[in-house]
Amino acid sequence: AAFKEVFSLGTVEVMVYNVAPPFPPGHEFPNLPAGHEIDPKFFDSAFNIGVTGCLRCNSQVVPKMIEQGKGTILLSGATASLRGGKKFGSVAPVKAALRSYGQTLFQELAPLGVHVGHVIIDGVIESPNTQGWGSNVPLMDPAHIAEQYWNLHSQPRTVWSYEVQISPSAGSVGHRL
Repeated sequence: AAFKEVFSLGTVEVMVYNVAPPFPPGHEFPNLPAGHEIDPKFFDSAFNIGVTGCLRCNSQVVPKMIEQGKGTILLSGATASLRGGKKFGSVAPVKAALRSYGQTLFQELAPLGVHVGHVIIDGVIESPNTQGWGSNVPLMDPAHIAEQYWNLHSQPRTVWSYEVQISPSAGSVGHRL
């Protein structure tokens, strides 16, 4: 039903899949459960949100993008897309799977005119929830992140990037994983 409304507005030129499952019940960052403490039911839900949800969105937009011979799909990743880390067992597998799925899409869709990109956000995004972190952690400006998504979308077809990693200049939480 949601995509019916979207398509009533016109064609989809860009789809940004900026989704992350919530942390396991009873946990919040940075106090995440150890890998062996994760409830398998959580993974079912997390993968449904973080990866299968992307598949559901793509099943709606990709055929139309192929028909148009153009389009961009941008996937939001994280440091955990690249590697696991202590207490990141509930996050890293989902982000790694999304990255891998995106690599497959890039190989399949680029020859058809659809650019797929994965943005590794290697840091903490400034938001009302992170304001209290103060100067302990360099925060990333959401407007600056959005500019990088736009830059990826705007690349000429002859030099498409699949993946871009953005990090604050002062280093990030991810560098310590």
